[in-house]
Amino acid sequence: MTTSLVRRTTKTRPRVLRQALQEHTRAAYREAILAAAERIILRDGYQPAKMADIADATGVSVGTLYNYFDSKEAVLNALLEHHRARFQTQVEQPFESDDPLVQIRQIIARAHDFAEQNGALFNLYVRTASNGHNSQNGASTCVVHESDYEKFSSMLVDMLNRGVQQGRIRADIPVTKLVWALHATMQSLLLDWCRQPDGLSLKQRGDELVTLFFEGASTR
Repeated sequence: MTTSLVRRTTKTRPRVLRQALQEHTRAAYREAILAAAERIILRDGYQPAKMADIADATGVSVGTLYNYFDSKEAVLNALLEHHRARFQTQVEQPFESDDPLVQIRQIIARAHDFAEQNGALFNLYVRTASNGHNSQNGASTCVVHESDYEKFSSMLVDMLNRGVQQGRIRADIPVTKLVWALHATMQSLLLDWCRQPDGLSLKQRGDELVTLFFEGASTR
């Protein structure tokens, strides 16, 4: 290795380390801001919550907060993205069985379990979407992103197709319609639960509805 190359390498390493440290620090600050924002928004509600309150709860100045998020809506959208990632991780865990009907029951139970674990925030997203608040790209804030919906639907299609192939799911109704019916049933349940989250167990009621769905879709 030449002397000039050694010098360049020696100079580059501290710069790379500084950059990595800065990125790590920025990521840590961002996570701290989101954690504080979630506490403030759940405590005060989305509309009353102020960027100054979030900054104070985080322990940073308002100016520093705006270096990370340019609006309260951007903070809410970042929270949504964070929890979407957590939701996908929970839903896509390995299944306990190769039985497609068991897998359908399990994946829906996981989704409902996640909603119950994060009930207050889930309700906040539903109320925010219903009130017409817009995201940065102009689309309404939504609890379930279109790509997540399509991925979830694709998993259900695969499971139901395997059920049809095994002769355990009726073949006279297209699988796409069965998925639509299952989605519609679960969405209705979620809306009922959002209106009275303490009035029923989402996971238990979801399992009951899946049982009813299977009884209607099963071969005779």
